[in-house]
Amino acid sequence: MASRADAAMSHKRMPGARESRWLRPELQGLPTYGVAVVSPSRYAGPTYKLSSNESPFAPNEKIVAAITQAARSANLYPEMFGENLAGTLAAHYGLPADRVAVAGGSLVLLQQAVQAVASPGEEVLFGWRSYEAYPIIAQTARCQTVTVPLREHRLELQRLSEHVNAATRVVIVCSPNNPTSTDISSDTLEAFLEELPPTCLVILDEAYREFSTDATVPDGLRLQDRFDQLLVLRTFSKAYSLAGVRIGWCAGHPDIIRALRRVALPFTVSSLAQAAAVAAITEDTRTGQEHTATLVQERSRVSASLREVGFEVPASQTNFLWLPLGDRAESFAEKCGTAGVSVRCFKGEGVRITIGAATANDRVVDVAQSFALGTRARSSARHHEYQGNKETR
Repeated sequence: MASRADAAMSHKRMPGARESRWLRPELQGLPTYGVAVVSPSRYAGPTYKLSSNESPFAPNEKIVAAITQAARSANLYPEMFGENLAGTLAAHYGLPADRVAVAGGSLVLLQQAVQAVASPGEEVLFGWRSYEAYPIIAQTARCQTVTVPLREHRLELQRLSEHVNAATRVVIVCSPNNPTSTDISSDTLEAFLEELPPTCLVILDEAYREFSTDATVPDGLRLQDRFDQLLVLRTFSKAYSLAGVRIGWCAGHPDIIRALRRVALPFTVSSLAQAAAVAAITEDTRTGQEHTATLVQERSRVSASLREVGFEVPASQTNFLWLPLGDRAESFAEKCGTAGVSVRCFKGEGVRITIGAATANDRVVDVAQSFALGTRARSSARHHEYQGNKETR
């Protein structure tokens, strides 16, 4: 019989044994939330982070003042479920108070919704590529992940509906979509919702809704009365410049909202975050609107510049651009890094670039021009080499 010492030595020799011993089987090989490609140490000048879709603008002074005031009571617990903020949001958007919930980011609400609705083995359906946290949330809830490929970087709801079956409990629709920046139309969303069985929860992730300038893009809040199965996610991280305080909210049927609170941990939304969000929607809203308008203008300018030098750039309704570079994605991201700019690289697929301040955007355009010139030069050299080989044969 082997001794305990022998067993311990045998266990030490097994690669990955510690991980397999502690983790649930379905977490083995679970993808980790992505990181940006950046090489700031190789660039002597200013560096820019354009990898996380953050706003380049600081919160306005009224929001900062509200955070400062709330900090004076940081010795006390916040409201358990952010009831005051939920009520303020409901009044601001003309919704019943029992249709709104808040959490430490809209992603937390998405996780709560999947936990509350989908049992282990049931299906969570979404388009792909989309937000990379979706499969992580589904798998940690022990659900089956079903993905439908995008077409021309865009989610087609009709193709998504073809995969709905009795096991489908949650469908996630990201509009505008992250990372491809494309949208869906309100008409197609309404037709999609009308076709689905009532037992299927549809989560409409509208994290970038404020940056949309297309009148056909749906506003999920306006569909609340018609579709009980629709849960709409919004965030203060992007358009409101509050990514650092972590605050998101959702609107849905009262039964869904109550279910979210049942699975939520108490006191997870800090009093500072709640105060910041209340100030963002009740104080100086003009500043936030001006910042959003500036980013939309920059989005148009940078898109046009990139297209001029030969890049494919899908029409964006977000605060970022998607470059479907395929096998060239990693080399482009590395070139950005050596120029002091971090971008989000999806190896073998594309690069997502946040729209930042004008100086940061100019740096991206410079890198793109250089990258395009280098690509054309290499292509020309290969062409001449091929022609030379033909002549010598």
